[in-house]
Amino acid sequence: MGPQQVTITAAASDPDGSISQVAFFVDGISIGTDNSAPYTANFDLLSEGFYLLEAEATDNMGATILSARVIFKSSNGEGNTPSSTRIYGQADPNPQTFVEQKFNISNRPPTTNFVDWTLNAWLIDIDYPSPDLTTIVEELVNQPGWQNGNAMAFIFDATGSERRKAYAYEESQAEGPQLEITYLGGGIAARSSGQATTISTAPEVAPFKGEVRIYPNPTDYQFFIELDSPVEKEVTINLYDAAGRLVRTQEHALVKGFNKINFLTGNGQGGVHYIHLKNEEISILKKVILLNR
Repeated sequence: MGPQQVTITAAASDPDGSISQVAFFVDGISIGTDNSAPYTANFDLLSEGFYLLEAEATDNMGATILSARVIFKSSNGEGNTPSSTRIYGQADPNPQTFVEQKFNISNRPPTTNFVDWTLNAWLIDIDYPSPDLTTIVEELVNQPGWQNGNAMAFIFDATGSERRKAYAYEESQAEGPQLEITYLGGGIAARSSGQATTISTAPEVAPFKGEVRIYPNPTDYQFFIELDSPVEKEVTINLYDAAGRLVRTQEHALVKGFNKINFLTGNGQGGVHYIHLKNEEISILKKVILLNR
């Protein structure tokens, strides 16, 4: 019987409603994240047993913004006289789309923080980044109600008379303005107090009770499995990655008593893997760390 998919669901909230994501872990290994409620993750269960299930909720309030800027691509080379503009953010945790309507921009509440930008002469089809907008972005992401995936709006209030022209997003998505933000962390993370949970796959056989040795571990191209088998019988050995995907299969004829099996891992990605030995009499699941090879 192959892996069975199990869905884990977690409830997460905080007073301002700004949970940015929930990360899920099985036995300390990440199996995925979800950015919106209801928070769920799937993983492929290889065998019945005890598993430590944990969920970590991240509140992105307080994330550290390292740098932020808007990059424009000039659409012509007009204007040789320096000009200037003052940049604000819209003080709203999720601004509405701009529309062609009177006062649609000026009626939007500005952030307390702003940045002045002096623009020298522009050449056509050149990228021009704004000054650092970190103070504005920090104010935006620290608003109550802000959460991952919300919109940001920036208001450019011209204080000079010399114009500059840049491509709009509607003209060209590739050449339109780009917001570039570098940040550290995702705010405050809280992990559930995990406890061992029994998950059943309705196995056909009981888990193996004897001692099993796998070495070297970590390894690269091969490892050895040593065990005392209670029966003389063929066994199927499957290697799965951390997501439960089958990587490699090998058959081996067990003898009753001591066995030493050489398993070849083949080429593939490194990381946490699971080795599963099974026949009608035994079921063995062990973790093995593979190096990049």
